[in-house]
Amino acid sequence: MDYRYATKRALGYDEGLRTFMLGVFNKMFLALGVTGVVAWMVCSNVQLLKTLAGGPMWLFFFAELGIGMYLPMRLHKMQVSTAFNLFFVYALLMGVSIAPIGVIYTGESIATAFLASATFFGSMSLIGYTTKRDLTSMGSFMFSGLIALMVVSILNMFIHSSGLSLIIAAAGIVIFAGLTAYDVQNMKKIYNYLPNDEMIAKYSIFGAFQLYLDFINIFLYLLRFLGNRRD
Repeated sequence: MDYRYATKRALGYDEGLRTFMLGVFNKMFLALGVTGVVAWMVCSNVQLLKTLAGGPMWLFFFAELGIGMYLPMRLHKMQVSTAFNLFFVYALLMGVSIAPIGVIYTGESIATAFLASATFFGSMSLIGYTTKRDLTSMGSFMFSGLIALMVVSILNMFIHSSGLSLIIAAAGIVIFAGLTAYDVQNMKKIYNYLPNDEMIAKYSIFGAFQLYLDFINIFLYLLRFLGNRRD
C-alpha cells in the first residue's frame, strides 16, 4: 500500500468519500436504467418473449450466475473497463430475465413495487451511510438468512405452497433491506483501505453491483408480496 498516497487522500477524506459513494450510486442507477429499458423492450416483443421462455432463458440465468461469481473473484486483476463492461452486461441480461414480469403482473403493481422499493432502498441506504453503529453482525445475520431463504425457495419449487411463498417474499424484503444498509456502510469502510485511484474505480463498480442486486431483489420480492397478477 502506498502510505504517502493514503496520507494525502486522508486530508480530503470527506470529499473523497462523497465522490466515491456518489459514483457507486450513479453506476447503480445507470445499470437499473439499462435493466428497465431492456426488460420493457423484450416484454413488448411477444414473439421474442415466447422464444426466450421456450428454453434460452436458462442460458441468461447461467450467464448472470457466471458474471456474478467471476466479477468479485477477479476484481483485483481485471481492468477497470472490463469490470464496468461485465457489470453492464449483467444488467442487460437481468433485463431479459425479468421481462416476463410485465406479462405476469399488472403495470400498476409493477409501478407500486418499484416506488416502494425505491423508498425501502433509499431509507436503508441513508441508515447505512449515517449510522455510527457497526452493522457487521447484522450483515452476517442477513447473509445467513439469505442462505436459508435460498434453501426454502428451492424447497417451495417442489411443494408449491402459496402461504410459504408469501413468507419467503416477506423474508426476502427484510433480508435485502438489511443487506442494503450493511453494504452501504461496508463500502464506506472499504474506501478507507483503497490504495490508489484504480482500486477506487474498481470498488466503485463492485459497490454499485452489490447495491444493484439489493435493489433488484427488494423489487422482485415486493412484487411477489404485493403484486396483482393479470387475469
